[in-house]
Amino acid sequence: MSRASRLTSTAVALSLVASGVVVAVGATDEAGAQTPRHKSQGASCAAVTPATIQSTLNQTVGKPSVTKGAATVCTYKVQGGAGTVLVRFQPGVTKSAFTSAEKQFSSHGEPTTPVAGLGSAAYSSTIGSGTYTTNTIVVLKGSNQLLVTAEAPLSSVQALATAILPKM
Repeated sequence: MSRASRLTSTAVALSLVASGVVVAVGATDEAGAQTPRHKSQGASCAAVTPATIQSTLNQTVGKPSVTKGAATVCTYKVQGGAGTVLVRFQPGVTKSAFTSAEKQFSSHGEPTTPVAGLGSAAYSSTIGSGTYTTNTIVVLKGSNQLLVTAEAPLSSVQALATAILPKM
């Protein structure tokens, strides 16, 4: 596996862990009780076309691999490269849960920066350096959370998130 692939895989894994994604199992509440899983509602991968990714990130991707559970995760493989573009939709997110997930990013080695003008709250995170930089934008819109991760400039990842938000 190339350094770029390892870095992308690590960044995606950290992004998913830090944002609280658990698609295969339920979660527990503060008392430790199992909470039921629910299917993701609202926006779907159909809201993010390969053409939208091409126009915002300048990357050519195919159709997404879709994982549904408490969240819907759309994974787009970059053609001609080792990278991926990840778009994650999660309904039912409170402001408190969003803030907690942001704190987890830092605790997993991904410092965050607030992003103004997106949804009711948003932050970004960057991992890596130089050619192997992965940027993530996480947005809360109402009770719906959007996470976008890609090996692309932060401004491009933000442009993709901005293009997706009206479809949520």
